[in-house]
Amino acid sequence: MSESKKQKSDPLVIGVICNGYNLDDIRYYDNEFRLIDKLFKENVKVIFIGADGETLPSGTEYTKPVSVNHYFKHIHALKVDLLFIPLQPTEYNITSENHNKFTEAAMFGIPVMVLNQYPYNDVIKDKRNGFLYESRETFITELKELLVEHLPHIKVCGSNAYETTTFRLSYNDENILQILTALD
Repeated sequence: MSESKKQKSDPLVIGVICNGYNLDDIRYYDNEFRLIDKLFKENVKVIFIGADGETLPSGTEYTKPVSVNHYFKHIHALKVDLLFIPLQPTEYNITSENHNKFTEAAMFGIPVMVLNQYPYNDVIKDKRNGFLYESRETFITELKELLVEHLPHIKVCGSNAYETTTFRLSYNDENILQILTALD
């Protein structure tokens, strides 16, 4: 089988990081995860990374938690194409300034799909270095659009996410100079 035919038959792998603190957010999307399985069957595979299988719907694919030392190797080995960050529109999620999941995925060239809210919409430019959706109710429609219209663009968004993390969110000389200038 040629490489191009193999790539066309491989499912899009969507990773969902499970850290024990985001179970309510994950459960908020239970119906959407069932719809993904029903609508996209062999074209999309969702993997819950670092999950306890007992807390997820039956039939869900998951990997158990790994040590910090193996976390990044684990993400890489799973060949995740897109990281989905399920968020409820809660005060905590809206006021959080933590976009670690974006930066962690971006270091591997993996774009994220996340609710269009702060802090993610501060670093993600939709369809350029990641994918923003408007609400849980529109998530499946926007995922369909992504799969139909932007599937070839996912790798480009991943590369752009890597560049965003490397040049905008890291402590390089230029960013340190901007920080010091802002303090004056």
